[in-house]
Amino acid sequence: MGEYITDLKPGQRVLLAPMYFCNRCAKCVAGLQNQCRQFTVLGNAVDGGNCELIAVPAVNVIPIPDWLDFNEAASVPLVFVTAWHMLTGRAAIRPGQTLLVLGANSGVGIAAFRLRSCFTRA
Repeated sequence: MGEYITDLKPGQRVLLAPMYFCNRCAKCVAGLQNQCRQFTVLGNAVDGGNCELIAVPAVNVIPIPDWLDFNEAASVPLVFVTAWHMLTGRAAIRPGQTLLVLGANSGVGIAAFRLRSCFTRA
């Protein structure tokens, strides 16, 4: 916790988005962090992953809601982010549109199926 972090509390359950990027270049500012020249994964070209303590940018910290256990939360930064990008970035699905997910027999497919409530009208 740093002096500029005001939205997290000590002891709060969080997970780390494993992607590392500069967050300043044109690609990052445009939301295309995976195209940043410095893009890598924590534990690959930068320290992280299997350590007792780690310092990461605040953008990498995702609070875990009380209704998610650690096992469920572990899938968020990989399969859910991939599914979200697939649906909103590649397929351009928007709220109110009908979402039909076929072949939900993989982690990403199941995540896309679970995300359908973000788009389908109640």
